[in-house]
Amino acid sequence: MGKIALQLKATLENVTNLRPVGEDFRWYLKMKCGNCGEISEKWQYIRLMDSVALKGGRGSASMVQKCKLCARENSIEILSSTIRSYNVEDNEKFKTIVEFECRGLEPVDFQPQMCCEKSQFPGQAHVPAQGLLPLGLTAFLSLAGWVCCGGCRIADSLQRH
Repeated sequence: MGKIALQLKATLENVTNLRPVGEDFRWYLKMKCGNCGEISEKWQYIRLMDSVALKGGRGSASMVQKCKLCARENSIEILSSTIRSYNVEDNEKFKTIVEFECRGLEPVDFQPQMCCEKSQFPGQAHVPAQGLLPLGLTAFLSLAGWVCCGGCRIADSLQRH
């Protein structure tokens, strides 16, 4: 059982902070089986509000998944106490924004789907980036350039702890 942290680096312009809002915020990840190394082809999301029981009454996790290749049951949990905002003071520095407790299921890639609240754009109208669906927030990232509302550029990094 290990922890993996998701770090974010952004250039904020006309944005005061980036943060996940609510327990239904979707963290889009590609997962790797810790047993056989199989990496998921499709993006999967996990949410804080989801809780799935583990076999044998060993607790619960945000996601429990059986590997298609080796059939091992793996899980991953969002550690709610580790969720942080990326603020203007963090501009152009890597900062951990969330940690995951991994039990055989490890995130290997992150796809930002949304980032900011409308209140972060005083006096500005907002139009979501093309090709993304609104999923609870009003500012969205363009996957091609990872640009949020024309103001921030984002890079991500997964770090083991």
